[in-house]
Amino acid sequence: MANLRKKTQKARVIYKLFVNIGVGKIKHIKTYSADALSRLTDTQINSIIANFSE
Repeated sequence: MANLRKKTQKARVIYKLFVNIGVGKIKHIKTYSADALSRLTDTQINSIIANFSE
């Protein structure tokens, strides 16, 4: 059960990032794996979103 919870949490982090920066800008994120993206903190995600929103 803990493994499923961890996978769900990782998916939510990645979803939050991608839904906020938009489909057209996802292609600019090339050097990070899904695992690396899922380990980002909320502060880091918000910073990325702010940079892509400008």
